Amino acid sequence: MGDHRDFELNEAGWWSYWAQLEWVGTEGYILYSNEFHEPLFNHAGVLLPNLDPKVFVLHVEEFYSGVGLPASFMVEDSVDYHELNQTLSSKGYEKADTLSVMMLDGPLNRVNSDVRVLVADRALADVWSEVYVSAFDEDPSLLGSVKRIVSTAVGNPNVRLLLGVIGDTPCGVTALFTHNGYTGAYCVGTLRGQRRVGVATTLLSYAARYAENLNTKLILQTFTADNVEGFYKKLGFRKTYTKNVWVKHL
Repeated sequence: MGDHRDFELNEAGWWSYWAQLEWVGTEGYILYSNEFHEPLFNHAGVLLPNLDPKVFVLHVEEFYSGVGLPASFMVEDSVDYHELNQTLSSKGYEKADTLSVMMLDGPLNRVNSDVRVLVADRALADVWSEVYVSAFDEDPSLLGSVKRIVSTAVGNPNVRLLLGVIGDTPCGVTALFTHNGYTGAYCVGTLRGQRRVGVATTLLSYAARYAENLNTKLILQTFTADNVEGFYKKLGFRKTYTKNVWVKHL
């Protein structure tokens, strides 16, 4: 329990580069994309538990129906959101996964000296995009869309795109988005052939120093199905809260 509004605003702010963002009053939002089909890019979220669950769910369902996409929701798993979670369950939605929102509790300075961290500018934006698509096993046909998104994000002062390089080989990415006292680390990924050598740890160590210099808290999110929460805990991240990922199989 607790006020996680700024956590949610950080998430919505970053993913709004990847998907369209619509606000539902002052307490909810909808992300939707015709290019990226996962719930991460197509879901409704809630900033505060004050809304009417049935009215909110109906509004979201009507919206997604209007844009020709299935409705999905990410809702905090807590007493404050019990009624909304129950409403979704009663309407036939199923929990497809859970998303853990984590925050770094202390300093992090564990680096592999062979890994150089570059801040991607416009000249490196396409390289960042290519590593992202490969690291996350995205459909190669989405590369053009990712390049377009990254070219927009790289010019925003709230965004910093990190590229991990070993020798002359770019092999890891992370995106940082800062808003309202929090720096979110997103898209933390490493190419398959370069995993378990400290690329992600080095990138997150950079992120920790960057967040500290801005006097912000470093946060990140991870799906349970990805099975990397233990890795983040070893680096000093603690789980702040979890969200249920609700989908309906038609």
